[in-house]
Amino acid sequence: MSAWNDTDRWAALCSGAACPICHRGEPLDIVAGLEASWVTAQEAAPMRRYVCLVSRIHAVDLHDLPATAAAAFMRDAQLTSQVLSSITGAVE
Repeated sequence: MSAWNDTDRWAALCSGAACPICHRGEPLDIVAGLEASWVTAQEAAPMRRYVCLVSRIHAVDLHDLPATAAAAFMRDAQLTSQVLSSITGAVE
């Protein structure tokens, strides 16, 4: 059964109690540390040039972050987008 279909497991992930990133203190495969986030890239990513921006504060959705943290996260997202575009020519 998927975590999304298991009410208790999903609640534990959402609260942070069972969040693997919170338990480790950081995500895996970090390629850059930014103000409010980490940029991660797996060797076997689902597609070429795929990266993931992971908030340093546990949140399921962007609206779960306090306003100042959300603003910092969005600055990181913009910076990541600019850098990736200039380096790879990829479409965001």
